Amino acid sequence: MAGSILLLWARRLKIPSGRSRRALLGIVLSLPVATAAWTASRDAFNRGGSWFDSERILQLSLSSSWTVRHLLLGVGILCALITVAQELIPVLRREGGGRERVPDEILEEVRSLPRWRCCTVTLSAESGLHLASSRRRGRSRVALSRGLVSSLSPEELRAVIRHEHAHWRPKRRLRIRTLFGLRLIQLFNPVALLAFRELTFEEELACDAEAARTSGSPRPLARALLAFYQDTSPSDPSSRSALRRRIDVLRGRVPYDDEGLLPGEAPVVTAAILGMLLTWIV
Repeated sequence: MAGSILLLWARRLKIPSGRSRRALLGIVLSLPVATAAWTASRDAFNRGGSWFDSERILQLSLSSSWTVRHLLLGVGILCALITVAQELIPVLRREGGGRERVPDEILEEVRSLPRWRCCTVTLSAESGLHLASSRRRGRSRVALSRGLVSSLSPEELRAVIRHEHAHWRPKRRLRIRTLFGLRLIQLFNPVALLAFRELTFEEELACDAEAARTSGSPRPLARALLAFYQDTSPSDPSSRSALRRRIDVLRGRVPYDDEGLLPGEAPVVTAAILGMLLTWIV
């Protein structure tokens, strides 16, 4: 309920992509967990101090044998399955394909970046456009595909590498890992599913902006994203739509504000009010 209210409030305010939207999505993911933990730690709230008993809603009848509890249980199971398929399995997946020699200019470009000076760089024989980074046993790893190297110009490839490197800013990694943990706690929550998917997209936009700044122009990255768009199957409209929007942001067609604060701080005030109310719900 709290997450739905905050997301609808964001739609009403028409908050553009950027820091404000990321802050709001962080509130959506953390507020339910924080209020639930607070309520659980205060047994007094469960001894008549609450103002609303959510059990009444769960017991509402939908048919002769089904209640709202059964409906929410089904939604929760579905959301958990979607989370496993979309967010957990890809994390555990390992890059495949044969290995090729990494060109010296690519090694030099990757290892010239902070935190990647001693990283392991691999080049797979895959024909698709793939770039991924990870950290194992305290050592960073960057994996590229032959299709990526052969399809992009040097400046486009440099922009893509810098975008991937932007994901490894310590504060950004800590924030996204913390919110990912909160997301996993709420496997059953459809609002958390939508909020985290939107948050990951906002993080892509933030890394696009940083890569464009360090590259000196957004054009190389926009051209590279167009190549990714053309390489993405039409049967995956969600990914293609996200790539189109990222290109539009880089080209200035869609507003992006990474400096502004929340308009009137209204979502923060709303979150505070909801937080105080939710701690008295049992």
